[in-house]
Amino acid sequence: MAGVYTITIDLDPDNNIKESNEANNKKIFTIECSDANGNVPKDDVKEEEKKEETGNDTGSGTGKPDLVVTLDPTKMDSGKNNIKVNIKNDSQQDITKSFYFLIELLDANSKVVKSYDPVEIKGMAAGKNAGGELFTGGVTCDPNAPFKIRVTIDSTKAIDEKLENNNYAESTCGTVKSSSGNNGGGNEERVKDAPPCYSGSATLEIQNLASQTPTDLANDRVISYKIANKNSTRAEGVKVNIYNGSKLIKNQNISSITGCSSTKAATYESSLVYTCEGSEQTVNFVVTYDSTKSISKSVEVKCEGKTNANQTLYCEIDKAVSSTGEVRITTGENVKYTVKVSGNTAAQIDPSKIT
Repeated sequence: MAGVYTITIDLDPDNNIKESNEANNKKIFTIECSDANGNVPKDDVKEEEKKEETGNDTGSGTGKPDLVVTLDPTKMDSGKNNIKVNIKNDSQQDITKSFYFLIELLDANSKVVKSYDPVEIKGMAAGKNAGGELFTGGVTCDPNAPFKIRVTIDSTKAIDEKLENNNYAESTCGTVKSSSGNNGGGNEERVKDAPPCYSGSATLEIQNLASQTPTDLANDRVISYKIANKNSTRAEGVKVNIYNGSKLIKNQNISSITGCSSTKAATYESSLVYTCEGSEQTVNFVVTYDSTKSISKSVEVKCEGKTNANQTLYCEIDKAVSSTGEVRITTGENVKYTVKVSGNTAAQIDPSKIT
């Protein structure tokens, strides 16, 4: 069919191959196809597409800026890795206002388990680079405990850019479930049948709130959650808070959650660890955003009581200490022991809880 078309070639889009340069894998260009009379129809829409892809419509120094971020390596080796980040304003347009750089740690299922405080970058000249070592001292990778580090540039979408799909980069340790990249932090899901999306200021909703007890940490509860933005405007200054009654126990900064669209659900999934203070059965999960807004839900934690800070539960073994200061117990040997509580207050010990 005659006309002007934009062609995009993207090699290794999921960064499965470790390369020395990850910034040269994508090429965008246009082709013109003539009709039987040799004419090439050019409509306004296709001309605008060409301007958007080239970033230039009237010559040097015009058009939109384009921030690009890369990480090296994209796949970590076993052991210590020095991860280098590079940020570039890949355009002929200066960026004169501040934008933010976000670092996140994701687990084997590509869920965000930690978000570091965003770093402010006060503008960047056209064609300039900035970067260095992401973590001082490097990052240790154990492929048997996979994780992923993701960096997002302009995480709050403060800059109107030529391209928005090159603002994140990832470095992976081991085998991690793939996730679609985004420009706003968290796991922002892209779905075929997106839920209704409304215009207006951000409106957040708490979803899938649940608590689990790790088998090896009896006093801890892992609280998992999903936060959805039901409106098209980005939510800023998002923070998760856990309260036991009126006492703030723990909080987690998310920075921002992007707005939804007719084809994209905007959600953020993560988890945090709550340590029981006593026998509380529920705690309050509060999300604050946009300076003055907040939503809350209670989550069941079913704490079973915890030894006071001035008490320590310990086991006294009826066996002599060797000359080296050790107590050695051979296989099959029966040893008498006594469970005691240190400190100056009484404590109830449930024998069924002793293992």
